[in-house]
Amino acid sequence: MRNSNMKEMVYEIIGGSTKIDHVENYMSLVHQFSKQHSIHIQLLNAKMIFGKIHLETAIFHAIRAMNGKKMSTQSIEMEILLYSAGECQLSHAIPKMGIKQGETSIAAIFINEHNQKKIFYDSIELFIEKFNIQIDDAVLKQSIGKIRQWSFSVEEIQTISKDSLEDLILEKVAMVDIIK
Repeated sequence: MRNSNMKEMVYEIIGGSTKIDHVENYMSLVHQFSKQHSIHIQLLNAKMIFGKIHLETAIFHAIRAMNGKKMSTQSIEMEILLYSAGECQLSHAIPKMGIKQGETSIAAIFINEHNQKKIFYDSIELFIEKFNIQIDDAVLKQSIGKIRQWSFSVEEIQTISKDSLEDLILEKVAMVDIIK
């Protein structure tokens, strides 16, 4: 787990795996849990996540959009989804970054606006237990296989050093501000 303070918000990112029988029902339960515990929760398909910096950048942009009253969605969770997908429309972001049915790897983002840290971290632990998340941050790591899923041309991938592949994703995240 990792945390950071950003504009008086505390966030936590975890990677892991779980079994999802029905995505819509699962997300409905996540939403209920989120409301009951007064935290924001966004779950993403970890197979599309290119390292924690990818998610941290999306969180930063989403919070900045919220603070600047420039969100194009109604919630911080959906704004994070757009930025993490590098898309300006939910109709493109959801199929790309949304969690999948079956045994699946997920990236879970938790955001606390109220700075009650103990309650926040207790809520995360309860979420992990209740939703049977097997924590494994390795599912968030960068890989060539992941970069290939991001509709970059072969030329783009081949012309950039392996160490700079992350920059391709971060540029996609940042471009959302320009195209929205």
